[in-house]
Amino acid sequence: MSVKSAISSGALSLALLLFGHGHLTKAAKDPDTTYIYFDNIPYLANGSNVIPMSWSALEAGFADPIREDIANFTGLDWTKPYPGSPLPGFTTHLRIADHLPFPAAVTTENATIDVAALNNGIPPSMRKADGLPKSMHPSWYICQHYYVSDLPDAASDVAHDCSFLPSQCQKDLKADMVANWGAYADESGGIMCGGWSLDTITPSCQEALGFVTADVLGFDASYLEDEVGARDATVDEVGRYSWMVGDGFQEPSTETTYYTASNRTYLVATVFGYSSGYKSSVQPRVELSCLRPKWIAPPAEPAEPTETTTSSSFAPSFTSTSSGSASSKTTSAASSSMSSGSSTAMSSTTAPASSLSLTLSKTTTTSTAPALPSSTTHCTGGTTAEGISGNLLGLCSYSCDFDHCLDSACVCTRSAAVAVPPPAQLAGKHGCPADNQSPTNSDYAYYVDLCEFICSREVVKLCKKLPDSNFARARNARLIMSNQIPKMATDDAKPYCFWHPDVPSENTLRQLAKRYPEMAYLVGRACAVAGYEGLYHELSLLPEVSIAEEARESDKPGSKAIFEYIMKQPVCYAVLDDYTRSVNHQNPRCPAFMNGDTAVRSTLDVTVNPEDHRYRTINYNPYYDSCPFDIAEDDHIGLVTTHIYAGQDTLPPQHVELLYSPLPLHLPTMMKDPLIIMAAYEGNLDRYLRLRRPRMVMGEHGAVLRGIYHNTTFAKWWSLQPRDGESSGDIRAATLARFIMVNDLSHITETDPDPEADFDEIPGMIWWPLVPAKETLAALAKRRPDMHLQVAMACIAGNYKELWDKLAPKPCKQLWDMATLKCDSSVRNHFVDYLERRTSELGLVASERFAGGRGAICDYPAHDWCWNAARVIKEPYDDLAYNPLCYLPRHLAIKEPNDQLDQENIYGAVEQMYLGDWELYIASTDEMRAKIPEGEDCLKLYDDVDYKQGFPRWKPSTRDTETNSLSSKEADDDDVEASSQDNDGNTTD
Repeated sequence: MSVKSAISSGALSLALLLFGHGHLTKAAKDPDTTYIYFDNIPYLANGSNVIPMSWSALEAGFADPIREDIANFTGLDWTKPYPGSPLPGFTTHLRIADHLPFPAAVTTENATIDVAALNNGIPPSMRKADGLPKSMHPSWYICQHYYVSDLPDAASDVAHDCSFLPSQCQKDLKADMVANWGAYADESGGIMCGGWSLDTITPSCQEALGFVTADVLGFDASYLEDEVGARDATVDEVGRYSWMVGDGFQEPSTETTYYTASNRTYLVATVFGYSSGYKSSVQPRVELSCLRPKWIAPPAEPAEPTETTTSSSFAPSFTSTSSGSASSKTTSAASSSMSSGSSTAMSSTTAPASSLSLTLSKTTTTSTAPALPSSTTHCTGGTTAEGISGNLLGLCSYSCDFDHCLDSACVCTRSAAVAVPPPAQLAGKHGCPADNQSPTNSDYAYYVDLCEFICSREVVKLCKKLPDSNFARARNARLIMSNQIPKMATDDAKPYCFWHPDVPSENTLRQLAKRYPEMAYLVGRACAVAGYEGLYHELSLLPEVSIAEEARESDKPGSKAIFEYIMKQPVCYAVLDDYTRSVNHQNPRCPAFMNGDTAVRSTLDVTVNPEDHRYRTINYNPYYDSCPFDIAEDDHIGLVTTHIYAGQDTLPPQHVELLYSPLPLHLPTMMKDPLIIMAAYEGNLDRYLRLRRPRMVMGEHGAVLRGIYHNTTFAKWWSLQPRDGESSGDIRAATLARFIMVNDLSHITETDPDPEADFDEIPGMIWWPLVPAKETLAALAKRRPDMHLQVAMACIAGNYKELWDKLAPKPCKQLWDMATLKCDSSVRNHFVDYLERRTSELGLVASERFAGGRGAICDYPAHDWCWNAARVIKEPYDDLAYNPLCYLPRHLAIKEPNDQLDQENIYGAVEQMYLGDWELYIASTDEMRAKIPEGEDCLKLYDDVDYKQGFPRWKPSTRDTETNSLSSKEADDDDVEASSQDNDGNTTD
């Protein structure tokens, strides 16, 4: 029997398990077993998504499917030579079988599954009398791409021709499937499909269908010569080898388990193309079919669960180990027989069948819903489940045996955050294990994570397709770290970082520098990491600052020697730029100094697991870049999260003096983010411009706003910068506020900022830390009627009664809060009296109007910041901490800004940077800091003071000069007279 291929990047496909490496031997031995995809996750992502099922149970279920849908389309008559002629009557048929039981091999729990099957039919004119297809002309090759999405609205009717998809999506989807038609035929044994399993759907379709991946099947004329293959590919009936996907574990008592399966949208793209060996100027034709049964509304959710049940879920995983031979229906990277071409017929006796083993991992969960299986896969390549059985030779059969590995490419170290020693030399072909070599557990881990992934067809195909992409650079970096020097035709194919997680050998780096002289400075950087002092001097490099910083941070003796050598040179250069991953050896910057702008190797250990990375992406904060560097181009993805904010948030104690001392030419620490924050907070322009990074770090945005409010020179510099980026509106509002406070209105006009379009550029608080002159406020009120509230609040701050009366503001809660800041019921002032009188005139009740409630707030643009600013203590301030002003911290650390909308802030943005504890730490003595208890983060000061008990009076020394002495009574009377005030809070004479 000949080949129908599952065009896959992995070795563990449904087809592989169905047919066993090239034969129907598995099916023949166990005629009641077939295999399905357990759920709609990337189909070949791991073995646990492929499970065995009883064929008799499936057959009975599909004899009376609970839901169906059929799409008809016009294809090409492949019984004639390519390109044939259009012929209507092709079909794609969706059937859903309900409440199917699991075999005991999967789970002994009382659970069921609903299964959807997709089958393809051909026009009657292409069938013989027995219903089987007529012979396909050998010039044809057919590919079928399967996508399943939960995203389209299940309540709407689906268009079978997929016309509900955006036109650009349809166009790109078809173009992608023919663009690379036959591009991989030579290396894959005649497979012509231009797309592979696990390929993500084209970007223009992702909004409509989501981030779905493909499963791809392909066949030629030889596959239809066998009756089993002919029925599988062309007869519209569910068979053992039909494409089937389930919906996970379901409770058998649930009457509507078919909701999940029937509300999915199934897309099948059929490509009619020419086969290997045939050339044609006519492009392959792509026909789209979209299917979904009639809408079924989901059941109503119960108000709340009445009880919890404990259920067990099983994540089945499979391993196939084989010497590799021909394949009936297998992955393109799983069978060495592919090199002989897909038309070669093979029988089950030509090669041994693969050995197949099943392991079950059990987890117990407590929930009100049926437990779903969770994958235990941790492979970088995502194709082999953790804990599978079998030897490395079998696993290598779908990668190294295909000559996709360079010599010894399988001898590589684990792609992890922590460097580990390489495994023992593997003695087999292309660095794979020899037949008599027993791999160790560590060898196995290295292989699964790296060799399988880097040497897999999918990675090779992707890197060939995108030779200048970050994928190709990542692969080349890994090969260099595995002491293999790849061919890199362009600069864009050359990696920037190849010293993490592993460092190449000194000889490998020497050869790399000889073959690619333009990479010499990067090789020198790797020498600084590894301590290769001899090779560093051989390179004859300029004294480069990032190499110096890397060497300073390394604990290798050779690294220290490199650092000392560079520091002895009269001048340093900046050749490498870690922010842009660029090498400027033609015109390096000079003089250059160490400034903490290097992503030293220790910072590359900072990782974020996929779930946290997803959260960070969804909740992206435009005000700062959590990871300022990405020299490895991996976005710091790892299995575990270490420091989400890049470990730059705490200033080491030995470098605290940098906050209050002149900065040295060479910054002695890599942890400079706290220095950036303090420079911005104080508005120290010189320090800030030296220290800042290309993108703001955590907390910097709030610190910049505070610095602008308190420093005119800082505000002026920011006003001259390009107004771009998501935080530019807040920054402009702050600069305008500072200019207004120093009585300058030249930057604000009647229409700029626009009251509606640029509302975020309109300042809120304009009276602190400086109060503008009343003439400035009068001119502003005349120029900007939309800022009358700000002017009125500034009148209260400056006690400008005459201007207030002329302005005659409408009462609102912001003004009430501002006017009552420093008075109680026994004290009256001009502004409180006005507001109460004006409220009465308007027919409002003051207690209802001002006591609270959103209706009491003036809702003009930017006025919410006015309300936040109506408080006595404007800073230092942290409304989320308990009495924060009297806590001495152990460390100076940047706190993640709180983005809750109810946090008060006076500077016109979500977060207000609070550095009161930093200033307390700077001011304190070493003796005071030493009193912080061991294991505590801070020390509460003055805890022994109870101000409610009163305070001792100071008694001056007795003087003999009577003219300078007063009786106690006279002194008390004088105090009373001096503190007399009128009702407006003004001191009386």
